[in-house]
This record gives sequence, C-alpha cells and structure tokens, in this order.
Amino acid sequence: MFSLKKGQQKIVNLLFFLTFMFTFSVLAADETLAVIEEVNKDELWDQKAKEVDNWTDRMNLKVDKNIKDTVIVLNLLNIPTVQSCEGHLKWGLPYPWIEIETDTPQVLELIQQAQGIESQIEEEERLLKEQFPLLNWNKILMNKEAEKLRGFYQQRLEIFDEVDRIKHERLATLYDLLNKFYQNGSPYYDHTLILAYNRLESLGGMWQNLRTDKEKKEKLKAYQNELQDFTEFLIDYYYKN
Repeated sequence: MFSLKKGQQKIVNLLFFLTFMFTFSVLAADETLAVIEEVNKDELWDQKAKEVDNWTDRMNLKVDKNIKDTVIVLNLLNIPTVQSCEGHLKWGLPYPWIEIETDTPQVLELIQQAQGIESQIEEEERLLKEQFPLLNWNKILMNKEAEKLRGFYQQRLEIFDEVDRIKHERLATLYDLLNKFYQNGSPYYDHTLILAYNRLESLGGMWQNLRTDKEKKEKLKAYQNELQDFTEFLIDYYYKN
C-alpha cells in the first residue's frame, strides 16, 4: 500500500489548504461583487424612478402609477420611452401601451434630407406635366426626360429604407425580450403584447370597440395583468444581466 513520508504529507496538506483558501477567496470575491452590483442596480433604479416621477405629458399628467415600473425598467434597459398609458375606460385607449423613442438625431436628419428631396420631386413633376400635358403619368415616367425625377424617387426610397433600419435597430432589444418572454407561447393570444411599429401594446386592444362595457373592463384588466407579468420578467432580466 502506497504511503507518504511525514515531510511529504505536510506538503500535501499545505497544498490542500492553500487550494481551499484560494477557492474560498474567489467564491467570496464573486459573491461580494454580486452584492455590490445589485446595490448599484438598486441605486440606478431609485435614480430613474425619481426621474420618471417628474415626467409629464402634453396635458401635464404624470406617468400612470400602474405602468410606472414598466417605464422605469425599459429605460434602464436602454429602451427609451416617449409616452405611456395604463389604459382607461372613460378616456384614452382601453388597453395599456408604451411608445418607444425611435426618432434619433440621425433619423431626424434623414427626414430633413427626405423633405428636401420631396421639394425637388414636386418641382420636377410640375415641369414634366407642363412639358407633356397630353401624356398620362406612367408614360411620362418612362420618358427619357423623367430620368432626373426617377433618380429623386430612388434617393427618397433609400432614405426611408435607412430610417426604417435605424428605427428597427432601436426596437431590436425590446423585440428580443418579447421573444424570450413568449418563448413557451402565450396562453391567451388576445392578451399577447406586440410591437405595433414603435408602440408596445396589447394585441387584442384594437378589438375593444366591438365589446360591451363589461367585456371592455374585463379585457382591460387582463391586458394590464399581462403587462405586469412582462414587467416582472423585465425586472428579473435587469437584475440578472
């Protein structure tokens, strides 16, 4: 049977002790960092909450209480919001919605360029109609003299394509989070949250005008509950990532 000499055993014991202490130190350090990170995220949450408390809309109304946490966590996840509403039966829309900011400075600059091209298009169209008063518009566009106008059309199309790309890029994070939230499907299709262009809203919200007052009230509550579930998912994601 193999046995260690007394000196060798001491060395083995020392190595075992040092390995244990190193592992313990690493685990302790990781745990400490996790606690610090959580504290920092709590501080960021409190700061953003105070900021949101001061936000008002064009009617000088504050962010609705039941959608406030959703607004806070979206902004903390770098998904900036513009407007929101928890949903109301007597005014506004009878379902919750949040509008995401997609008009970045780059988008606004591109829109300005498109407006300048639009002016050139209008002028070129006017000149061509004067030049060919007896031709229908499709034939005018096929004419060689319309080459400049066709170029303007192409420029405008490319600008709007780029605007759409930037806006979709802005919404990509929220889109991915919705996919994660619904990865196992939604038990109620009507309650599903969707991105309608740049607005997060309930899929069935558009059908509220076909329902009785009682049905509207029940559906509004269901839509609000679905958004609350998504909010809890987002908060969990915020603290874990």
